[in-house]
Amino acid sequence: MLDLDSPRWSNLRHAYGSAHDVPELLRALEAEAEPAYRRDIAESRENPTPWEQVYSKLYHQGSLYSATCAAFPHIVRIAENGSTGKKKETLLLAGAINVSGFVDDDVPKDLIRDFGEALLKVRRWSLDIVRQTELTDRFTLPYLIQSFGGLRYPDSFFVRCLDRLTDRDSEIEVDSCPQCDKYILVVLTANRLAAVAIDSSGRVIEDSARYTIPDRGSYPDRFAAGKERLEESEDPLWSPLETPDVLAALAVEKGDTALAIRILDLESSIVCPHCGLQFEIREGVEQNE
Repeated sequence: MLDLDSPRWSNLRHAYGSAHDVPELLRALEAEAEPAYRRDIAESRENPTPWEQVYSKLYHQGSLYSATCAAFPHIVRIAENGSTGKKKETLLLAGAINVSGFVDDDVPKDLIRDFGEALLKVRRWSLDIVRQTELTDRFTLPYLIQSFGGLRYPDSFFVRCLDRLTDRDSEIEVDSCPQCDKYILVVLTANRLAAVAIDSSGRVIEDSARYTIPDRGSYPDRFAAGKERLEESEDPLWSPLETPDVLAALAVEKGDTALAIRILDLESSIVCPHCGLQFEIREGVEQNE
């Protein structure tokens, strides 16, 4: 782990240039009792909290830098010695990095090694943090479960879609139908799936929806199977094919059965509102990833 007093920080880079200021940021993170964000956007830009600076400088629009790899082990160290809130924020950051992050810088090999070891540490206590976190809004749980799954199977279709399942009526963008190559929006509701046609300008075509009723008869058994996988070890691993069951089981455990149902509904087939082809949602998403 790079010492905070090392002159090497000045030679590393974050989103805005030299990372000479990152050690000060990490010290501020450590001194903070609980992670904080400002509700006022203008104020957060003028006077950002330490965690807002982390996302601005070290994970800017998904980009990872040499300073990110050097700073992340310190963030994990701070979380391990801190509150559940700090661990939760670190888990969310780790999940975002693993699922959506991309390296936008030349990173020295020793920093990559320390960075990878820090991600493994977060993975080991990720399940405990999901279980310990008190939920205060509908957004936190999908992101927590995405981070938990993303530290194991970041390329999973089900993991990557979780941040789109924050509402009761969730929307999944299907980039193209396998047959007609046209754009579709899938709306997952409590009772059915709606595949809606989108025109070349990105506008919804009125009265174009084609509806599908998912077969949910097997869902309770799948929740139970996923729960078994979660209880197998402190750091559970499972086959990639079992990922939707495990993620759904964790949602049920946290009291959000509606989210669990939406996760399993992602395996459903839809009917293309443009050409009438029936295909699985992930076929239209994964072919363009």
